[in-house]
Amino acid sequence: MGGDPGVPATDCRALNDCLGGCNMAGAPEDCAQTCRDESTAQAVAEYEAIFMCGEPAGCLDDQGGIDQDCLQANCGPQLDACFGAQPRPPSGDLTCAELNGCLNDCGDDDQDCVNACFAMSSPEGNDQFQATLECIRAAGCAGGDGDCQRANCQAELDACLGGPAQPMGDGTCVQLNMCLSPCAGDQTCVDACYVAASPEAFAAYQAANQCIQDAGCMSGDTECQQTNCSDAIGACLNPM
Repeated sequence: MGGDPGVPATDCRALNDCLGGCNMAGAPEDCAQTCRDESTAQAVAEYEAIFMCGEPAGCLDDQGGIDQDCLQANCGPQLDACFGAQPRPPSGDLTCAELNGCLNDCGDDDQDCVNACFAMSSPEGNDQFQATLECIRAAGCAGGDGDCQRANCQAELDACLGGPAQPMGDGTCVQLNMCLSPCAGDQTCVDACYVAASPEAFAAYQAANQCIQDAGCMSGDTECQQTNCSDAIGACLNPM
């Protein structure tokens, strides 16, 4: 990591940043020693402990390169002491869907919970989750925009969460729309709404949403939606 060479390092993370800055063009020759001299003894000890662990574990090569995955696997306590709790490699048996549920249960800014969920994930589950996230990011979908996510990343979502729920009930399109409103991206909630809808209602809902997406209307832009998709919306809200 980069940093400002020569800036006093008050903790191990700051020392790491300071030393990273020593690789920048124009850094003084004694930059690394200055970083160490101006750090606390505890910061230096915690920093050196990482390398004392990593070297015998084979995480360092002859050119000074560092295998970060190796450090994560072998030197977790030392990394935690320097940088705070680190995410662990997935080594559990949670599926992608179970990982998603675990993460949804984590409180806001509870990084320890997030790290624990990923650690309990299976490698396959984690890979599927990451692939789904990458697709959603690439598509530019806003958080909680399930329609955008399904339109652009259905294959990834199916691989992670299972195939889409099928309409098997007798709910109308209006009832389906009302049911989905409070779901806010909660796939379990969405699936329950789909199952409760009739096939005809589901088809009408999908047609209206597809028209709105094709028209480029933003969520909540009723003027755009009515201007471009009044027939499809009417078929949903006022079926014959």
